[in-house]
Amino acid sequence: MDVVTTTTDSQRAFVKSVSATLAGYRGALIERFPERERLIDQLLLCLLTGNNLIVFGTTGTGKSLLIKTLLGNIVGKGTKGEEKQVFLIQLDSETTADALIGPPNLALLEQGILQPSVDGYLPTAHFAWIEELFDAPAVLRSLLDIFNEHQLQAGRFVHESPLMTAIGTTNRTPDELLRMFPHLQLEAVLDRFLCTARVAALEDPENVQTIIGNHLMNVNETPLGTQIRFEDLQTLVALIGSTNQFPSTQFTRVYADLVRTLSAEFKRAFGNPITDRRKAWMTQAIEASAIIHGRAELFFDDMYAIGHCLAPDSNGPEEELFRSVAIPLIEAAKKAYDERVDDAVVLQLDQIEADLKALEAQIDSRSWPANATQAGEALAELRRLENALSGVKPTLITNELRRRALVADVQKARATAVGKS
Repeated sequence: MDVVTTTTDSQRAFVKSVSATLAGYRGALIERFPERERLIDQLLLCLLTGNNLIVFGTTGTGKSLLIKTLLGNIVGKGTKGEEKQVFLIQLDSETTADALIGPPNLALLEQGILQPSVDGYLPTAHFAWIEELFDAPAVLRSLLDIFNEHQLQAGRFVHESPLMTAIGTTNRTPDELLRMFPHLQLEAVLDRFLCTARVAALEDPENVQTIIGNHLMNVNETPLGTQIRFEDLQTLVALIGSTNQFPSTQFTRVYADLVRTLSAEFKRAFGNPITDRRKAWMTQAIEASAIIHGRAELFFDDMYAIGHCLAPDSNGPEEELFRSVAIPLIEAAKKAYDERVDDAVVLQLDQIEADLKALEAQIDSRSWPANATQAGEALAELRRLENALSGVKPTLITNELRRRALVADVQKARATAVGKS
């Protein structure tokens, strides 16, 4: 199978070293914010790809607390020794561009030069958090230029922005926004963001109690058990943005088939195909998906991350359409791949599992052990199986998970044998 990845050995080693941390960070966020797993994944996909996200949700759904926790647990300095800069603002109908890009530089203005003082404002931030994003439509265009071009142009003044991810929130629904601002061109605006999230109130009473308990115990004011180093995050964003980590030409073909079919179906169902810009961004989301789930290698399951880029929630028509198209294509690709990869590994695991079951049947019998020699032989066979499992090196994550399960079963059988000896 032709390999198309352009990453180096050292880059892959770096990804492997930080993927476990990212998975732990994701797990800590999910534990603290129940029923928000999809939103957390969307936020992390945007962080790792250097893209942006919009969150629609009514007041009191906890979206601001989640965003605050997410950004607050990015720690340390950047790759150039710089401090992390977060720009936060709530927009309203009176917001002017100066509140975003900075007021005029008075010293230069006296010389007849109109140039903003950008320090401390959006153009110098690494992360932007814009509440009520759509409530100042007059300045929205200047926001989008910085969000996507990472550059501020004001007359002859040009400033390169270090912005990595912008998160916009709004308490209004898309329908409300279109009624308020009929000329907003909402679809064009949303296409500038990798992910759009729609957040509703918690449904499970136990999860409501968890949120209340976290508030009463001041849990939300404490750091997460796992945090991300700012330097590592910058390195990952640069790596994902500049390399192709797709593992094979077959993987690329499956992705091309998937987005071609999805684009046609989205145009038929919703009137808009998937834009070329989004198709390119989604390749990065696939790469990020593996990392936030603790893996340095991509597999076909990572293509399910595309759904986070196309559907705002798990219950809407966009997600239903995505899954109707994606599941058959992805599962067929996995099956075709499984038929050619790990054949020897599967045979090894099958033999080890058969030997283990036979040994477990002996140990579980009432007459076992007949003598000390029989017990010693069983323990020696269990050690052999464990050593054999350590030498099995699956390519597929499914077979690696099976190998780990067999290791646990061998250890359990050993504990039983020792207890009966």
